[in-house]
Amino acid sequence: MSTSVGFDFTKQGRRPSAAQIISAWKKAGKPNAFSVEYGETFAAFEQHHGRWIDSGNGCRGVNRGQVVTALEANK
Repeated sequence: MSTSVGFDFTKQGRRPSAAQIISAWKKAGKPNAFSVEYGETFAAFEQHHGRWIDSGNGCRGVNRGQVVTALEANK
């Protein structure tokens, strides 16, 4: 069963960095599924069989590739 948490960076007024997202993920206890929002951008991340899978709406507010790379480095 996945535990999903949501992080909303809209109010900070600038695109969240991968480091900010990883910091929020760590503070939340490193859940195996989480989402990130920034304005109209939505991105979701889920650990599946040891790999991180990302999805989203294609907007450029979250660099999903950088987040996945950072998640993989924090195993």
